[in-house]
Parts: sequence; structure tokens; C-alpha cells
Amino acid sequence: MAINYTTLLGLAQPVTGTEANTWGTIVNDSVTALVESSIAGSATASVTSGDWTLTTTGSGAANQARSAILIPTGAPGVSRNIIAPSASKAYMVDNQSDGAVVLKGAATTGATIAAGTAALVAWNGTDFVLVSQALANATGVLPVAKGGTGITSFGTGVATALGQNVTGSGGMALSTSPTLATPNLGTPSAATLTNATGLPIVAGTTGTLSVVRGGTGASNATDARTNLGLGTISTQNAATVAITGGSITGITDLTVADGGTGASNATDARTNLGLGTISTQNAATVAITGGTVNGAVIGGTTPANGTFGILIDEFGNVRDIPKSGTAKTTSYTLLITDIGQFIEIGTGGSITIPDATFSAGDAISMFNNTDGDITVTCTITTAYIGGTDTDEATVTLATRGVATILFISGTVCVISGNVS
Repeated sequence: MAINYTTLLGLAQPVTGTEANTWGTIVNDSVTALVESSIAGSATASVTSGDWTLTTTGSGAANQARSAILIPTGAPGVSRNIIAPSASKAYMVDNQSDGAVVLKGAATTGATIAAGTAALVAWNGTDFVLVSQALANATGVLPVAKGGTGITSFGTGVATALGQNVTGSGGMALSTSPTLATPNLGTPSAATLTNATGLPIVAGTTGTLSVVRGGTGASNATDARTNLGLGTISTQNAATVAITGGSITGITDLTVADGGTGASNATDARTNLGLGTISTQNAATVAITGGTVNGAVIGGTTPANGTFGILIDEFGNVRDIPKSGTAKTTSYTLLITDIGQFIEIGTGGSITIPDATFSAGDAISMFNNTDGDITVTCTITTAYIGGTDTDEATVTLATRGVATILFISGTVCVISGNVS
């Protein structure tokens, strides 16, 4: 017999001029019947005892993998797999079992069809994916993050989830518009703020929440703004609510070591942090006058320890030599922003020292991170190699070598290190 078969559905393709007197059988059994199965045929199997692997009898013969509709049945009580050939094909899956089923290829993730639901699943080139799902028998909860209410009914539970009350009794039909009563928010007071069901947000709390614990240390909105150094709010609408009062018991002052101030009031807090009085303050700016931080004067001119270097070192290790940007792999001219840092030079990179750019005392280090020498061009008026008395136009930085450029003035520098 001289018959070829299609790649996807395995339908017969007799070679022209062959199969004399047998075309009827071939067309009926290996084309027409198989096309009908792939369009409207169904396959049913129980998944009670395990996964269902679709039969793939081969080209020109009936099999489950060619069917258009797959009907898993049974009571597995757990999720089962329906394993299909990893090839282009669409299936309508009617899951009549009591557990979810996953239509997948032998080595793919697949698409999940919940128990009691039907879905259209198709191969997308790499895996089976869910195209659409029938909602008539769908169960479960649509979470809030996906636009639902996170509950299973449309009665008063919806209003509760949304913070509303529903008048009347019974469920809320989708085809009608329920009447929503005005939420009962209760009466805010210094001790409690109630929600729609009358339950206190912070049960049994009284007094004021101190500044160091994140509160205002005040029992009314006016004092709260004063304690926070804010001006008066002249107008207030339904979008703004002042919560006055309340305290959290059993919490001590947060120590400086733990990120707090170690104080029970705003004045002590500033003292513990080494800050002076706040003379002016609004929502955008804060002026700090006369305070100190770790012994250095804020707003003054004289550091308490004689040099600002002592102050800076308490906040960060200035003895480190930071790296200036990424490795230089092309010609690079030194910049003012490179002062106090080191330049890494990569393959293809070179360095130029400019003239009349830097000042006396400026220093920049270089590191040749290549397996060959690097050229340093000295366009500065005078450049010496440390320990010599020759003005150099160029110097060579050896492989893996380190060198430091010390500027004696804007036009004179000395280069020391692995240079020649």
C-alpha cells in the first residue's frame, strides 16, 4: 500500500495512482471516520484509580487522542492528570469526576479544569492552556485581588465584605438593585472609633499615644497639630478624619540603639538625638538651629572635636577608597568627581591627565586590571614619576599595577606606583 498520513491527526493520504479498488475503504475508515471523531467524537474514562493517558493507536486508526471531547468520570477525591500528545490540538473537557483534572503533555504543566466544570483547552506550541471555561457550574470564591468579594454568596455577606448593610432579608439577586442602608460608623471619641458593626477598632484603649510611639501625645486635633509643629487645617471634608486619643499599653520607650529616641516626649527626644530646638516648621521645610550631632555643631562654624574628619568618620569609614564608576574600556579623561577614588582600567582603556583642572592636594588612584600595559597621557603642563626629575609626556602603568596621581597644583602632578 502507498499511503502517507497527515502530521497532526494521522489522516490517510493515498499516493496518486495507487490503491486501486480500495479507495472507498481507505476514505471511509482512515479519513471520514477520523475527521468526524476529531470534530465531534468523545472519549470517556474513569480517573478514580489514577491518571488517564489518551490512547494513540497510530496513523489511520481510531484513538482517544484524536477525539474532540474528553469526559473524565469517577470519584478520585484528588486531582488527576489527562496526558495527551504534545502536539497542536484543542479539546473540550467535561470534568464529571469529583476532583480537578489537569490536561497536559507528558512533560508539561498543563491546564486545570475544576470538578464539575467544562473548559476549552488548546495547545499553544509549548503547553496546553485554558482558552475558556463554562461558568454555569463553576464553584469557588473569586478573590478581592481579582475583582471579587472573596465570599461565596450574594446576600448580606457581600455588604459585610464591602462594609455596607443590606436592608431586607434573603440573598441579593444579580438581576436586581439592592437597597444599601447608610453605614453606621458609630461616634468617634477619645477612646474608641467604631466600625459598621459597632466593634471598637482598638478595644479597651484610653489616654493618648505618645510622640515617641508614633502618636501625637494629644487628646484633640488642635493639640496634635501643635505637638507635631504643624499649622491649623482650616477646612476638613469627609476624606479626612482626625483620630484623637488612644494608647497602646505594655510598650516602653524605644531606645536609640533600636532606632528610637529613648524619650517619652518630643523635647527629650531631640536632646537624646543631639538636636536643638526646631524654630520653624511646616509641611515642607524644617529649620534646625543650634543643635549638635555626635559633637559637631549644626548651624555653627566650629566642630566640637576640632576637625570635621572626626564627625564624618562616625557616620561612615572615610578611610575606604571608593571605586569611580565602572571599568574604563576606552580613552578616559580624569574628572573632578574622581578625586579620592580609584579608576579601574579594563581592556581597551587608557587614561588622560588634563591640565588646569585639579587643585593642590587632590589625589586619584588607578588600577590596571588587564594582562598588558596601559598608557597614561599627561596633557598636564608638568608630570613627574615619583623619585625622578623628568617631565613625562606619557607613562606606562604595568599589568595589574596600581598608581596614585598627587596634584601639586593645577599644572603639576606626581605619579607614584607601578609606572615607568
